[in-house]
Amino acid sequence: AKEVLVAVGAALGVAVAASLTYRQLRKKKAERKGKKPLPKMTASLFEVTMNFTGPHMPQYLTFLSRTQPSVAVAPFPRWQTTVICSDPQAAKAIFAKCGKDYYYYGVLDAFLFGSTVFTDPSTKPAQRKDLLRAFDARSIEHFRTVSDSLAQEWLAKRAGTDQDFDLCHDMLMLALQTVSKAGFDYDMTHAEADVFLETAGVAAKEALCQVYNPMRRFLCTVGILDNNARVNKVALKAWKVASDIMEHYKKTRNDDKAPVGAAIFNSKCYEDDHHRLRDAIVVLLAAHDTTAFQTSWCINDLARFPKIQSELRRQLRACPQENWSKEVPLLSAVVKESQRLNSVGVAVFREAQEDVDLPSGHYIEAGSSIVVDIYDCLRNPEYFENPDDYTPERWLGTPEENQKLNSSFIAFTTGLRSCIGQSLAAAQLRSLIGCLVRDFEIVRTQHPTPSHALTWEPHGLRIKLRPVESPEKPEPVAAPVSPPLTLLPGTGEVSSEKGSIAKEHEHEMGESTGRQVGENWRERTPAESRRSRG
Repeated sequence: AKEVLVAVGAALGVAVAASLTYRQLRKKKAERKGKKPLPKMTASLFEVTMNFTGPHMPQYLTFLSRTQPSVAVAPFPRWQTTVICSDPQAAKAIFAKCGKDYYYYGVLDAFLFGSTVFTDPSTKPAQRKDLLRAFDARSIEHFRTVSDSLAQEWLAKRAGTDQDFDLCHDMLMLALQTVSKAGFDYDMTHAEADVFLETAGVAAKEALCQVYNPMRRFLCTVGILDNNARVNKVALKAWKVASDIMEHYKKTRNDDKAPVGAAIFNSKCYEDDHHRLRDAIVVLLAAHDTTAFQTSWCINDLARFPKIQSELRRQLRACPQENWSKEVPLLSAVVKESQRLNSVGVAVFREAQEDVDLPSGHYIEAGSSIVVDIYDCLRNPEYFENPDDYTPERWLGTPEENQKLNSSFIAFTTGLRSCIGQSLAAAQLRSLIGCLVRDFEIVRTQHPTPSHALTWEPHGLRIKLRPVESPEKPEPVAAPVSPPLTLLPGTGEVSSEKGSIAKEHEHEMGESTGRQVGENWRERTPAESRRSRG
């Protein structure tokens, strides 16, 4: 036995030495071609690990993005080189060449009883092409019609009371029921929606812990810890609901009213119905929380700045709903600015399958694991002026200015693995926000506490909706601070020289900007962060 252990140890030593030698040779070859290696972050392995596994990961990423190079090698508890990127143009180069990093996404397979289109690491999963048909122009119009109908039912219910309510919970329920009805032609009950919400919450929290803690992941995989078993017990309930949804589709087979069900069931890329069910669950889970939380953040921003809300209402009421996309540019501007300021997808993970050349002249070596910090890509001061301010008018500039901003707007990622439902999400957001602001005054009764568990949630946000019966008189949107926010004569568009109306409320009710978080994080040690979680 001793000789065997010695032989195994020697073999491992040779393998490690050979790997290190090979990587050094590749680096020298790249440097001879004029490519620059990435700089290294000065943060310690302990600091990075503690903060990535804690509830303040987005704030810590902001701190890194403001104190370290925007694309740099970070210390991570992995054999592979790990790169963190907070530059949107570098991120686009990464998305163009890299597939998903299965190390991060694969942890979800344990909770979904197998692989899915979401966790597949390849650049072109076989079933993705078939799923894209469920989000073509015709299907998106169907989704919009169903979404508008369910949203009006929700608004009618809330309009009859003068009580505040938990906005995130309502949006989660509405998003799930919308995806179920529009995608599968299935009327999901509140009890069934609660099952999915429970599954999503439990799985997200456990996945986040295992992704950045290899020891916990190993102990759960081998069964020493029973965390996976407890999550699977909850996931089985979601599996039952998904089975009922697919059985309903098989009976009705109304492909026009169930585009997602048709795309999954009619695809020949699936091994069996179990594989189909896993993707059905993924669509339901992935489509509900991102849309719900992004809608909630947008409503929160409008509640914070009632003058912008009032101006948007005036413009919405000045034209029919079908013309909003053309005649009310402020609607798209407020939605896009909220997406930029509070990206619900905090980070995505890619693996370099070949060397990736970056616009800066640096390169990411093949085999590297890459954390693309979407949250701070969209707050990068090189691309977005006053990045921590809520400034919708930044999207109302000249075509050249808008093109420059849009080229750095990667909220849905880009490339071969970009968000399948991004067109649907954008249409739903504009429609719901438009109808809400047109008919109601949004009053915030409880401020949110940002919370992170795979997605960025305005936890605890409570609002009250007050019906606005008569059309409001047009009033200019102006901040009491210099420079003012004004309306361009004859256009109805909002403009500003520099700055934003958001500046007025930057410290409102104790709310802090991402810049403040980044600066203050230096004062918070990993031990203090750990105690705050306890």
